[in-house]
Amino acid sequence: MIRFRSLAGALLLLCGALSLAACSPAESTAQTCQRLLQVQQEIIDFESATEGDPAQRVETVRGFALELDRIHDDAGDPQLEMASATLADMYRTIADVAAAHAHLTTAELVQEVGDHLEVDRINTANAAYLRICEV
Repeated sequence: MIRFRSLAGALLLLCGALSLAACSPAESTAQTCQRLLQVQQEIIDFESATEGDPAQRVETVRGFALELDRIHDDAGDPQLEMASATLADMYRTIADVAAAHAHLTTAELVQEVGDHLEVDRINTANAAYLRICEV
């Protein structure tokens, strides 16, 4: 009986903590912009270093997608929420295509990825980010 009570108490505490986290206020636009700018800088740094293990580079791109997913989850501005989700989808697609076609050169990869992306949606997301965050 004691074991059940301690388990029930732990579950109650866990549920309470999860509900508090779910109800936490969304980020301000400035906070979201700062996080997006940080990811953008990481991507610029990554793209400037073209050497490296292809599998590790794919995982790095997947990491960009995951961080953009987290930004989407925390964003208070609906347009930045949409932009971060769209950009996360784009980087996830890039990683998936790169992993499936490791033999492609960078130029060939760009061509292959282009066939899988919704360019208008990405351009709209990027324009919203640039406009709202005044980049």
